[in-house]
Amino acid sequence: MSELPKSIICIGGGYIGVELAQIMAAFGVKVTLITRGEILKHLDRDIVEKLMESMRKLGVEIILGRPHKAVTQNEDGKLVLHLHAKEGELNQITADKILLALGRPPNVDALGLENTGIKVQNNFVAVDEF
Repeated sequence: MSELPKSIICIGGGYIGVELAQIMAAFGVKVTLITRGEILKHLDRDIVEKLMESMRKLGVEIILGRPHKAVTQNEDGKLVLHLHAKEGELNQITADKILLALGRPPNVDALGLENTGIKVQNNFVAVDEF
C-alpha cells in the first residue's frame, strides 16, 4: 500500500493478524479483526483477555467465531466481507482493504527431503528438544 486506508478488516487470530491489526489501529486506521475461532489460541486465556481489552481501547473491533465465506467489491471500490449467517448478528462488513493473515499447511513434499537425513513427521520437519 502506498497510503493508509481509512478502514481495514484483518482476517486471522494468529500472531501476524493480531499484531498488524494493532499496528494499523495505532496509525489511526479503523480496524476490524475477525476470526473463525479465538485469537492466539495457544496462549494463556488470561493474557489473551487482557490483550483484547487493550486492543479494544486502541479502537480495534474484535469479532470472534465468525468464519467468512466470500469477498466482493462494491461499485465504490469498497470491499465487502461476507460472513456465515448467524442469527441476529451482522453478516457482512465493509472496509477499504482486507488483510488475510491465515495460516497454511506446510508444503515440504517437493523439497526431496527423503534424499537427505532430514526426517519428516505429519508433513512437518521433525525436530528434537534443541
